[in-house]
Amino acid sequence: MKDASSLYSQDEAIDESLRVGSHQIMLQIKPELGMSHFILKSKSTDSSNADSYLIHVFEKYSLIYLQIEPSALQYQYGDEFNALITLKDNITSYPVDDVSATLVGPDNQTIPLKIKEIKRNQFQANALLSSIDNTHGGNWYIDVDVLCAPGENSPIHRSGRAAFSYSIPSASLVSLQKLSSNPLTFAATVEVATASRYVLQSVLYTKNSTGADLPIETVQSAQWLEPGKQIIKFSFDNSARLAEDQLSVGYLHLTDYGQLKTVYQYDPPIKLSQLLD
Repeated sequence: MKDASSLYSQDEAIDESLRVGSHQIMLQIKPELGMSHFILKSKSTDSSNADSYLIHVFEKYSLIYLQIEPSALQYQYGDEFNALITLKDNITSYPVDDVSATLVGPDNQTIPLKIKEIKRNQFQANALLSSIDNTHGGNWYIDVDVLCAPGENSPIHRSGRAAFSYSIPSASLVSLQKLSSNPLTFAATVEVATASRYVLQSVLYTKNSTGADLPIETVQSAQWLEPGKQIIKFSFDNSARLAEDQLSVGYLHLTDYGQLKTVYQYDPPIKLSQLLD
């Protein structure tokens, strides 16, 4: 395999460490070879699985490709998942029936997607996210398959996947109060649905010379929370003793350690003058 691949490689033979299993081959094809037929041979004497194989072709600078764009990187239980599927192909038009898409969870749980055509070779896929499985940090994926050249004997598929984070909203931040100025201390009221260990992260901002928000300090506070309304306190040193009318707090992210997922986030900075002592 190594000697053969060196004949087709632009630079050198494919590293043996890239091989996955004894029944897979990876080759890099020289562009000078142009368009032609390539014959793949196997030394296996078992002919019972001769028709069971897949060929994946990756072309780095291809003008024809499949693009998958989820509308968000993070979703929660009850959200509507949406993704834009685009087939970059100026020659062939693909009907919606040639496109299939499925959501796949970390434990191989699946959710079928509804697909509709928006315009030529562009489709929208959506589904209601209703899984209650705690995947402990694992990502979900959208898998897309397009039948590019229908044929009884030699079907060709264009496939791709994109990842997104999915969580169950086990807690949310309902209010934020400033407790003291030295040190700069806050109390966040959290509505908890599921008992777990939670961590609240926040960033302290000041204004730069142009009036833009500039992050100067970050803090994390973690504790076990039972169901109901609970309080998480956190403090900033504000060692530079900056004037409070120039300070704001933001990037409020609440993470559930039981899921290893962010279950609440609010990013815009909030001026300290908006928070009551």
